[in-house]
Amino acid sequence: MSSDLEKRIARMEDREAIRELKHSYCYLADAGIDGDEAKFDELIGKFADDAWVDFGAFGKFEGKAGLTTFFKDVVGGNFSFGAHMVCNPIIRVDGKSAKGKWFVLAPGVAKTQDGGRATWTQATYDEEYIKVGGEWKWKSITVTYGFFAAHDEGWGKTRMLSLE
Repeated sequence: MSSDLEKRIARMEDREAIRELKHSYCYLADAGIDGDEAKFDELIGKFADDAWVDFGAFGKFEGKAGLTTFFKDVVGGNFSFGAHMVCNPIIRVDGKSAKGKWFVLAPGVAKTQDGGRATWTQATYDEEYIKVGGEWKWKSITVTYGFFAAHDEGWGKTRMLSLE
């Protein structure tokens, strides 16, 4: 097999591994939101030790301790249901690092004093990945929101809902 063909196959395998990583994010985050807190721990294990996330109005969090605060306290503390649906990935691999961009649409339920409020989120994930010990992990995630809106009002009326 030619060296060029081996490199092309390796890049394809890397892109597929990154897709699987992102799909695991959706499953693990949603299972954690649904009450299985151990899934948040599994998700945090898929980040590099010095990773960070920036979720706009929800905050920026750095390192494993920051990620734990974000997923368990911010996400788990504010939502009781989530169903991440990601699509349109653009993944660029460069050796042991990569960048990705994804669209997400996610119905959810925000915790409120009277039980919950159905929400819709649309955003773009801009991500950086690093290959550690042969495994792809997140280096960073930056989220840019198109809308975070109450289901009953829609994003045409209130584009960015406050949880306060």
